[in-house]
Amino acid sequence: MGSIPYLVTASVRSRNFSVIASMNKYGMIMKELHNGPINGEFFVNYIVNLKSACIDNGIESPVFIMDNAKIHHYKLLKSKMSELNLEILYLPPYSSFLNPIENVFSKWKNHVIRGNAKKENELFILINEGFESITENGCNGFFRNMLHYVAKSLQKELIH
Repeated sequence: MGSIPYLVTASVRSRNFSVIASMNKYGMIMKELHNGPINGEFFVNYIVNLKSACIDNGIESPVFIMDNAKIHHYKLLKSKMSELNLEILYLPPYSSFLNPIENVFSKWKNHVIRGNAKKENELFILINEGFESITENGCNGFFRNMLHYVAKSLQKELIH
């Protein structure tokens, strides 16, 4: 899991919307577009749907790793996770280099920006194409990159 990115483009007059997505080292598991900001209720529903998507992908006991975005600490999330028998681990503050979804969002946003959408429907097409462009190989590389930083951290090396 990662932060919830907001994409602003100067060339498209559009509603504000958010994208939320989940991945593992084998690829993208799920994404949802939402009109407006993500609230706690929406996020809890996303987690419920994500559990189903994990099971559909053969992931029987997922562990969700999240950064410290406010939405990831929504008051009802912990009880819902317990009810669903799911585990959350939180990354240390200011450690986006340990969060592979940040690389995904970067690649995804670059795809959308390069597409230079002029209309809202073009923007949605680019967002969906960007999601589809994230491959298993790419996700695996993002995880290897994260593991490189984990190794450096365990050796108490400075991260640049």
